[in-house]
Amino acid sequence: MTAISTSAEIKNLALFNASEKTDGSSDLDSQADIYMNRAYREMYMGGQAFDPEINETWWWMKAEASLILDGNITTGTVSVTKNSATATFSATPTPTVDSTVAGWHLKITGHPDIFKVSSIVTATATLDTVYTGTTAATASYTLFKLDYDLSTSAIKIIGPMTAYQESKHLIYGMSETEMNYNYPLGLVSSGVPSHYSQVDENTIRFNKWGSATAGTIIRVDYDYLRLPTDLADDSVEPLVPKQYRHVLADMITFYLLGDKNSARQ
Repeated sequence: MTAISTSAEIKNLALFNASEKTDGSSDLDSQADIYMNRAYREMYMGGQAFDPEINETWWWMKAEASLILDGNITTGTVSVTKNSATATFSATPTPTVDSTVAGWHLKITGHPDIFKVSSIVTATATLDTVYTGTTAATASYTLFKLDYDLSTSAIKIIGPMTAYQESKHLIYGMSETEMNYNYPLGLVSSGVPSHYSQVDENTIRFNKWGSATAGTIIRVDYDYLRLPTDLADDSVEPLVPKQYRHVLADMITFYLLGDKNSARQ
């Protein structure tokens, strides 16, 4: 067993080292598949399984992506009713990039509370809570987007994001708590963002909503650690550089020997 390239070869080396058959008849064959992905995850997540102080950003895990930030929408007026979650716009709000304003924030001029559009059909929107201000048939408003989805393959962002408009460059990450404290929704304004926070596993929130001019969009670039596809007993090669793939086999062997209660572990 000299070639250690594919996931099948890595698994077979581990089985061989654990004194198990490599033809699929080993009682630990399916368990080796589970351990292969456990070892793979522990490695690509930074290596803390080896040492708690290790948290590597592996070059072979890096990828690049971009976000396009939409401008705000202020066209026409909106009808809102106190204690009702329904808001009706005088014209269907049409984003430049998105297909809908669902997920956007709504600010009614003169009222301090900020609402989120849960859904919208044509010009009639459902808000995330009932409207708390005074009933108005023709209120002026601002619709703006703060939350953006990262690449579905992103595990985490590496370093600051980068923007190029308004002579801005770096957009720094901060905790959601810091974001809410330093940039509460009621005070959020237009412009190129300077900070972002992680809202959930795949969503970030910026501290500014982009351009105040409808139709003007902004590009933001970011680097991230990508999520590899789980390995199987096949010819797929893991992202780990070839010269280090034996480490995966060693880790699988360690787990298999533990199952066997072997002193060799």
